[in-house]
Amino acid sequence: MAGCCVTTDMWSAGPADILSTLNCGVLRNILSGNAEEKTPFPGEVRDLTKRIRTVLMATAQMKENENDPELLVDLQYSLAKSYASTPELRKTWLDAMAKQHIRRNDFSEAAHCYLHIAALIAEYLKRRGKHEISFF
Repeated sequence: MAGCCVTTDMWSAGPADILSTLNCGVLRNILSGNAEEKTPFPGEVRDLTKRIRTVLMATAQMKENENDPELLVDLQYSLAKSYASTPELRKTWLDAMAKQHIRRNDFSEAAHCYLHIAALIAEYLKRRGKHEISFF
């Protein structure tokens, strides 16, 4: 892969190294859409790259600001939103937020997280036809 900035051990690299790997020439060629323009692949790669970048940056910021609970929860919420298309991962981050709120005795905020999780589950069950939601 000529011109690509791939590290030999991506998992031990820092976020900046991983981001430069994501921006390597191979991805730029794919995203230019030359041969693949008729398929959704370039757009999917762009979306995945954006999602990975969001996760890496938020994770790095969480590490730097682990002593600031408000910022930590904001970053967790940002990650939860980035997983809108993956309900299981979104639930994981919402659950982590709820536990953070409970540790700080912010029970109404924790309840809000759990209500959001319940709504995700209800939406999933409705889409699968397993449960009809009726309020009256």
